[in-house]
Parts: sequence; structure tokens; C-alpha cells
Amino acid sequence: MALEDKTLECFRQLAKQNYPKARECAIAAMRCDGSKKNERAIRDLEHQFACMPSIMDADAMPYQIKGMLRVEDVARTFIGERYVATPKAAALSVRILRIREAQERLAAMRVPYRVAVMLEGPSGCGKTEFARMLAARLGLPLAILDFSRVIDSLMGKTARNIADAFDYATGQPCLLFLDEIDCVAVSRAATSEGATKERQSVTITLMQLLDRLPAGCLLLAATNRPDLIDPALLRRFPIRAEFEPYGSYELAHMVERLVATTDVEWDAGSVKTTADWCYAHSGGPASDAIAAAIEAMVDAVIDGHPFRMPQAAE
Repeated sequence: MALEDKTLECFRQLAKQNYPKARECAIAAMRCDGSKKNERAIRDLEHQFACMPSIMDADAMPYQIKGMLRVEDVARTFIGERYVATPKAAALSVRILRIREAQERLAAMRVPYRVAVMLEGPSGCGKTEFARMLAARLGLPLAILDFSRVIDSLMGKTARNIADAFDYATGQPCLLFLDEIDCVAVSRAATSEGATKERQSVTITLMQLLDRLPAGCLLLAATNRPDLIDPALLRRFPIRAEFEPYGSYELAHMVERLVATTDVEWDAGSVKTTADWCYAHSGGPASDAIAAAIEAMVDAVIDGHPFRMPQAAE
């Protein structure tokens, strides 16, 4: 007896270790059975499938996408007490959270709506940390698809593997974050030689994947070169937000919050030295301020003196 298409697809997804999709296919295959004989068994199995955990397990991730999809438990990687949001980032998070609430109401009315947000801005302006913050507030794991590593290691098969990663990530609750999307989503008006031709193929694949995102999906992408991205792909993101470099006030606030969440003593003179350092480095990556603060904390712990930021360079 030949296998039904849905049953065969279930086996195919099991072979790919895509368990959420395999579960969907198994349920669909069982519902095709109209006999009375298996009615109770099918009902029991559907209940068991519904009770299975659906949160991503990094250890159980299909082997073929482990190198390109990184799952973060934001409960471990994000510390809310240390997060400093610019006014624009704070307003964006409120807007996305409200849209998520509207999604549930729309879904009940059978109106599909997908949240796709493009974060634009230079390196070090808080795009990735924003994604962590949002995932933490929603209680979702953060699945990061890092194109900067994918395009070099999977030339010739990039589009297929990205599709597999999308298929896996969008099949279960998570916040899918496409980091450095400009590495692959180039304008199709570019030359068609070599690596650029491969990236054009990936761009088309990405547009197709965005068009068929499941309703209720939450997708963020980040870029520091929106001018390189194909305009047709940018139109797939209803929300585009520009992230600007942190000013001296935000940098100083980050340092203060970092120290406040430790047992290191804050020296009274640190207010001025921190303000001076951050003023001198205003507009730079936030990671530079955090790195300098951590080095100062190391010195304070080793020497047994209060925290003090280094003097700003003249």
C-alpha cells in the first residue's frame, strides 16, 4: 500500500529532525482517517501532541541548521536592570507589544497579521540587545540567524539552508532575529557575477519566505547598510526603525546600572570620571563603554578600591 502524501511528509520532516513540522504533518495525516476504528486513538494522540512542549531546544536542533541558527535563552543572556533604551527604542517596544496583543484578537477573527520589523543603524547602537529585551518581555527564546557566517560556509546551498532554518524557527514560538541581513539581501540590480549571483538567489528566497510567514510570527531583522538591500525585500517589513548611536547620557547610564547590579562600591568621584569618559566617546559603540567599565571593575576588585572609570583621553 502506497504511503499518503501527508504521512510521507511526516517521515521527511522526522528525517530532517524538524519535530514541530513532523508533529503538524502527523496530526494532518491522522485527520485524514475517517474510520470509526481509530477515532479514539487519534483523539488521544492529538491530545498528547498538544501537550508536548513547543519551546526551542538548542540540543535537539536539526544538525543541518545548527551552524547557522543560534538559540539564546534570554533569561540568561539579558539582564533587564542593566538595559538602557533610547526614547525611540522604548517607543518601538511599546508599539510592537501592542501589535502583538492586536494579533491575538485578529487571529480570533481569522485575520492573519505578521510582525516584521527592520532595525537600521550602525554597529553598537543596541539592535541586538533590543531583540533580547523584546524576547525577554514576551517570554520567548531568541533564535538568531547570522548571515555573516552562513554566506561563507554554505555557498551554493545557502538559499536551501536558510529556508530550512525559517521552516524550523517559524514552526514554534520564538522571536526570529535576522542579524546583518545586508550580507545576503543585496539589490538584484547588482552585477550577476560570482558571489553576488548567489546572494541574489538568497534575496529572492528571503522574499518568498517573508511572504509566507505564519500568522502570529514575530520577526526582527538588523542592518547597518539598508542602502544595499533590495527595495522589494525592504517593503516586506511594514515597520522600519532607525537606531542612532548612544549619546554620552545613555552611555553613562549604562555604566551606572552595570555597577549598581554588582557588589563593587561606587566612588563619589566616579560620577565625573564616568561622565567625562562617556562624553569623549559619545556616538561610539556601547560595547566600548561596557568593556571600559568592566576593566575598571576588575581593577577595583583586584586592588580593593571603589569603582572609577579611566580618565578620558585628552
